[in-house]
Amino acid sequence: GGPHPFIEELTENIRDEMTDPALGRKYGIRPMQTRLLRGPTGTGKTYSILGLIHNVYQVMSEVTGAPIDALRYRVLRMRTPNVLNKIIGESDKRLDRFYDEVRDLAKERFVWNGQEWSLPVIARCEEIDALARARNNTDDVMGRIQTTSLERLDHLSGEMGDTLCVFLFTTNVSELCDQAFIRRAGGEVIDFGRIGRGQFQAILAKKIRGLPIHPAMAAEQAA
Repeated sequence: GGPHPFIEELTENIRDEMTDPALGRKYGIRPMQTRLLRGPTGTGKTYSILGLIHNVYQVMSEVTGAPIDALRYRVLRMRTPNVLNKIIGESDKRLDRFYDEVRDLAKERFVWNGQEWSLPVIARCEEIDALARARNNTDDVMGRIQTTSLERLDHLSGEMGDTLCVFLFTTNVSELCDQAFIRRAGGEVIDFGRIGRGQFQAILAKKIRGLPIHPAMAAEQAA
């Protein structure tokens, strides 16, 4: 139903980085990318991420020559409930652990037919507003989590800026997010809204494709 253009944009960026990394360096573009996807529930953020993942695996397979089922898992997902913990300091540690796992996976080399490749990593960070709330003076726990996120994003841009890694953050209520976080996480902020007429028609056509036509409608069309 009218896939968002950012899917194709990031897909081609990853293809370029795998086939001609010098091109990006020529124009001062670093391999690591961040995107903040924002919009109401049900507007296609998660489906867009899944579409990008599908495209990226196709690119990895085409470029390396390896079948998709031979490629290592290159997607890490951070779920807010798995990070937040009532024990003081535990949420910070879990958040740090996630970023460390992304970093370590991004540095792994993939070998196929005697050739080494740097494969992309996609980090899914959904409902990030729960971890990136605007800071205040009354919630020390959330303040520490926010500080950890900002520090790691700054650290990642330096340490991992030259790795082929895509951070995809999503939020339904971006107005609750700390503006400093949005600036760091949103290398580009992508807005999602309700589908239009053309998108609805595309989805409907896909859903009814191959279904039998009611006899009355078939007769009407024949007439």
